[in-house]
Amino acid sequence: MRILICEGGEMLISALKFRLEKRGFEVVLATSEEEAGLRIIEKIPDLIVLDVDLPGFSDGEVVAFIKERKAQEVPLILLGGLEHGEFVLEALTMGASDFIIKPLKPVELILRIQKVLQERKLVNP
Repeated sequence: MRILICEGGEMLISALKFRLEKRGFEVVLATSEEEAGLRIIEKIPDLIVLDVDLPGFSDGEVVAFIKERKAQEVPLILLGGLEHGEFVLEALTMGASDFIIKPLKPVELILRIQKVLQERKLVNP
């Protein structure tokens, strides 16, 4: 299972990468919108975790990103602050699998990743 994490926080990204790899996931990292696009072109991941505050993304660009991923049936978990209120509802309606409010604990994100993958029958419980 290949997970693309698009996040700007180095400490969070390191913690997630370590914990997910320990559970047998292949983890690919991106710290900008451009880098995320390149990683997806290289090989489509099984799940994407995207920080909506990632440099290069506006709410409108995240919406386009969701539509594009939905067309490919790639589960998408969004991360962001409470200030994204109405956008969160729009994103979930459009097909995002989950939205997690930052700051977050890495263990919470890992549990949600496993839940989304189980729902999509991509991993066993």
